[in-house]
Amino acid sequence: EPPRFDTRMKMLWDDTYLYVGVEMEEPDLWATYEERDLIVYHEHDFEIFIDPDGDAREYYELEVNVLGTIFDLYLYNAYRDGGPADHGWDCAGLVSAIHHEGTINDPSDRDTGWTLEWAIPFSSLVPPAVRGDSEGPERNRAGRPPNPWDQWRVNFSRVQWHLDVIDGAYVKRPDTPEDNWTWTPQWEINMHVPQHWGYVRFLPPGSIVRNYSSRMCVRILSARPSPSESVPEFHSNFRPEPSSCFGMTWKWTCITS
Repeated sequence: EPPRFDTRMKMLWDDTYLYVGVEMEEPDLWATYEERDLIVYHEHDFEIFIDPDGDAREYYELEVNVLGTIFDLYLYNAYRDGGPADHGWDCAGLVSAIHHEGTINDPSDRDTGWTLEWAIPFSSLVPPAVRGDSEGPERNRAGRPPNPWDQWRVNFSRVQWHLDVIDGAYVKRPDTPEDNWTWTPQWEINMHVPQHWGYVRFLPPGSIVRNYSSRMCVRILSARPSPSESVPEFHSNFRPEPSSCFGMTWKWTCITS
């Protein structure tokens, strides 16, 4: 069954940041969690999972709701492999911006959606200071940025709840599970199976990728723009306003959910 609402995504990179832009169709803008590291997926949210060396262990997770509340954590292993998850890890230097079209937590109208922009510093992608008992090689990477043609494993998730309106407020529909929409298929309702995440390859400036279908093109990260070049695009079927807070106009790749 296809997702009820559209989600579009774009990624770019330079020597400092992994840039992520997301546009989400959303008729009911809803979020109440305002404190960092609350479990924001208990409400509508968007999430990214990053495994730099692709070994299906030692990975990073960032989540956000429409209020801009961040839940970030580090996992030494997937939960089924014993974890643990460190909720004290913070993505230091994360730049985040949200634009919403509609009114948050107001069921009296129909909203349009929200856009999210993240600049994730590569330098922040280092394990917590305290070493885990089952620590692997990720600490040795030391937050270095990728080299051109490097490949990481990544996935995106959007958690969407079914809502009712009671006494003028949104409430979760009883006995109704949330929807989980992902970029690449997980084959089960569990994001913590890194073996199923997509592959992202970091292209050098000036690279041209041709003959990719709309379903496949997001599996390759857009080349980073050089100073004399415009931001590359695969498709131009969607351009949100306002322009990016990072000084770039996002030209969206595909519907990813």
